[in-house]
Amino acid sequence: MSEATASAKVSSSEQTRGLLVAAATRLFAERGLDGVSLAEINRAAGQRNATALHYHFGGREGLLQAIFDKHRPRVELHRAQLFSMLGAEPEMEELASALILPLLEQVSDSDGGIDYLQFLAQLMNHSQLGARELDQEDSPLLKRQQHMFAAALKHMSPAVRELRLGFAVLMAFNSLGAYAAKVRRDGFDAAYHQLVAEQLVATFAAVLDFSG
Repeated sequence: MSEATASAKVSSSEQTRGLLVAAATRLFAERGLDGVSLAEINRAAGQRNATALHYHFGGREGLLQAIFDKHRPRVELHRAQLFSMLGAEPEMEELASALILPLLEQVSDSDGGIDYLQFLAQLMNHSQLGARELDQEDSPLLKRQQHMFAAALKHMSPAVRELRLGFAVLMAFNSLGAYAAKVRRDGFDAAYHQLVAEQLVATFAAVLDFSG
């Protein structure tokens, strides 16, 4: 096989993977993780070969991980930049901003960003799956985030802290999914986007550190 032929095969394979990931993200976002069959994803991606999805991803779990792998680098790059700007003892809203804003900005990603936010909301509400269980990459940034939130909430017991974080994260992902659906339906409005950013960050911080 010539080098040009081998390169063309790799390019074709990458294109097929991209089509399958995009189709899966869109369908999962619209109908939930249990509302879409792998055969439907194959067809939506324009694949005549019924085994294409299994060939490229091995099954549903590999496909879900591929969705994370496509979108996570952009989110983590922005998040790392924001966390690098924080002081030694950041305010809760600063921590919340660094966590949430990189995800919120995905509504401007024309390569499936809106689908991704709605997919995450569906995943967080799944009875058996969850973003943490599937997104298993050992991320130093994730460990740093966890350490900073634990330090900011050190006045709480570990059990209460875990509950608060769980409540706040679930609220944030559902809110992001709902906002993404609105942007899909009504289009992007810069002033409204800024309002959503401000209020989602404030609400996230309040849920975490409410002491009333």
